[in-house]
Amino acid sequence: MEIKTLQSIDSTNAALKRWLKKRTTREPAAIIAQSQTQGRGQMGTSWQDTPDESALLSVGFFLKSLPIQQQFFISMAVALAVKACLKHFGLSPTIKWPNDLYCNGHKIAGILIENQLVGATIQNVVVGVGINVNQASFPGLPHATSIFLCSGHKLAPRDVALQCIDELEMRMDWIHAQRFDFIKKNYLQQLYGVAAAKPVMLPDGSVTNGIVRDVTSSGRIVMAFESGETADFDIKEVQWQLPLR
Repeated sequence: MEIKTLQSIDSTNAALKRWLKKRTTREPAAIIAQSQTQGRGQMGTSWQDTPDESALLSVGFFLKSLPIQQQFFISMAVALAVKACLKHFGLSPTIKWPNDLYCNGHKIAGILIENQLVGATIQNVVVGVGINVNQASFPGLPHATSIFLCSGHKLAPRDVALQCIDELEMRMDWIHAQRFDFIKKNYLQQLYGVAAAKPVMLPDGSVTNGIVRDVTSSGRIVMAFESGETADFDIKEVQWQLPLR
């Protein structure tokens, strides 16, 4: 895989997409940045980073026409890759649906996945990952954490980024091999709210205890509640109460 390391850029996903347009090979490619000025998260949210204290990366993969109905398997595989990266450095993070990573109840990493479609199939995917590495504090962000705060150890952000790239490449091999049942089984085993009921805010603003029963291939979460009812929700329709516990 060809990897570029840049200093300050707008966003790793945007920079990688510009680069991919110029490349003539279908081999995976990655960008690592020391800082980004316009980092983005899911659903238009922003990603804040401190220069040289975060692992900021994007990786582009070309797929073999994955049907759009199976797009959430990419999200599951990516979340498992980032979890494996953090585990490599001694942490035991939890995946919070759909694909955020939490350590000790606080967010340590975020993921942004952008798919390029041709008709009803995904032809390539750009995976952006931001991991908090060496931050000692997060002013104004009470539910954020870092590898340093969780482990007491400072690391080179580039080393974390390279490990994450290796883990992503391995998990994307699962997508190429269509190991969808295996991906989903592993994802559900690591997902917050599967083992026990947890407090969750519903679309109407009420809070109740819910337990995860399933996640569909399109990414909707299926939950059961104290009332005995079961319902499924799209991203952002329900929110686990923070900090996770």
